[in-house]
Amino acid sequence: MRTLWLAMAMAGLVAGAAQAFPSATNTVKDWLAVCDNLGHCTAFGTTPEDGGTPAFLEISRDAGPAAAPRVMLVYDDGDTQPAAQSWTLQVDGAPIGGVGALSPKGSDNDKGARVTLTPAQAASLIDAIRSGQHLQVVAQGKPLTDISLAGSAAILLWVDADQGRAGTVTAMVGKGVGAAASVPPAAPVPVITAAPPARQGGLARHAPLGLTKNNADCDEPVDPKSPPDDMNVRLAPGVVLWGPACDMAAYNEIYQFFLGDEHGGHMRQLHLPVPIAPDLQSG
Repeated sequence: MRTLWLAMAMAGLVAGAAQAFPSATNTVKDWLAVCDNLGHCTAFGTTPEDGGTPAFLEISRDAGPAAAPRVMLVYDDGDTQPAAQSWTLQVDGAPIGGVGALSPKGSDNDKGARVTLTPAQAASLIDAIRSGQHLQVVAQGKPLTDISLAGSAAILLWVDADQGRAGTVTAMVGKGVGAAASVPPAAPVPVITAAPPARQGGLARHAPLGLTKNNADCDEPVDPKSPPDDMNVRLAPGVVLWGPACDMAAYNEIYQFFLGDEHGGHMRQLHLPVPIAPDLQSG
């Protein structure tokens, strides 16, 4: 069953490789943004590592000239939901005009609270944070948490550029005189037709020996008489994805992947794309 699933997944990966436009990820200081292949983007700002109670600000926006930013603020103290109370927001100690009092509600796991701003409130907050350093959440006159704004302007500018809004009246940062009609529409949803999985009968249980020998991150099986099962899948007649076991732990199995023929010849290592920003891998 595992090999059949992997064969179908690889077939879908090949079929879906031609995206409408490539997705992207960017990080600037304390802010991160991701954009998908439809043009939808989401930016995140969080509390500093030494900033106390975790919280984050999420600014998301669909592609297209008519799409408005959506803003959600999440506060999570890790144990219990804050008592019912209203929040006010400040940038560097100054109240944000046009936002007013906010009424948070419990989060999905009933730990912490969140609030979604109205479109008008969202526009006022985005205008305020572009030149600020810290966003403070205040409850009953006392600071509740603090979200870093370092990198926020650069990230929102990057989102504008990715969506084709830079220099138009729809931009969040660096508005221009460009008409909203010049903003590209959202890309169509790609239609992926899954290829039928290749038959797996007669496929070798183990990959050819020595494929992981020169990889310092891999541990060779301790007992060569009973090595762990490899993840070998026939992708098409004469084309095999060889997946020798690379390392094993209590709950994890790590594999390397190679493409070759049915007999383990003409091998070349397969390097799969990393789904997160490179500078986030170490953190």
